[in-house]
Amino acid sequence: MPNRMLPLIDALNYHFHDASTPPPCHRSYVIRLTANRLVIVVDSYGDIVSQGDYVVDATVLAGALEILANAEFALKTVSEDLCVGGSYEHLELVQGGCKILEEHEVTDLKPLQVWLQSHTPDFFGHVAEA
Repeated sequence: MPNRMLPLIDALNYHFHDASTPPPCHRSYVIRLTANRLVIVVDSYGDIVSQGDYVVDATVLAGALEILANAEFALKTVSEDLCVGGSYEHLELVQGGCKILEEHEVTDLKPLQVWLQSHTPDFFGHVAEA
């Protein structure tokens, strides 16, 4: 993705899917980030176990986009059978209400993951076993 497009991004959706732990500890989550809002939805095999909706400063999205400006993008094939163990993550970028990047993988999403977790109020409380 050309770096010149990143300033035009008005939202991102970070998905983390984890099938590496057995029920009831299995947790997957989505963090949706815009210039002024961060929403986290945590589920366990499709059942929502926690969610939060927070007002954030525009610098949170700007920081996430700066991390992505230094990332490498590669086409990703997502397995339809996610219940065989393991975990995966993917990213969606939204511009003008339309997804412009989907089902792609950033070679290393760890810096973005850490950034989003650190800016999500009570992140570890959300993903903890209920």
